[in-house]
Amino acid sequence: MHQACAFLYAMMKSGLQPVEALNSLSEQRQVYGAIAEELGIAVKRVKYLGESLTSALRYIASTTSSKSLRELIDGFITATRQSL
Repeated sequence: MHQACAFLYAMMKSGLQPVEALNSLSEQRQVYGAIAEELGIAVKRVKYLGESLTSALRYIASTTSSKSLRELIDGFITATRQSL
């Protein structure tokens, strides 16, 4: 989980928009495994269903069995809101 946080932080610091950073992470399934898969669902909800990123992430947080992923999502939502 720490590696996924570091990856997202680096992507956002490099200037990527939040959904682009999540998309980059989701493409690294061989490295990040289930985290990449679940966050990839959020990206698809944004891209294909027109859902807001916050709503898509909240959906993932409500359906995952991983407490650490829920915490990552909560922190990501807070961080992206503060940067707006």
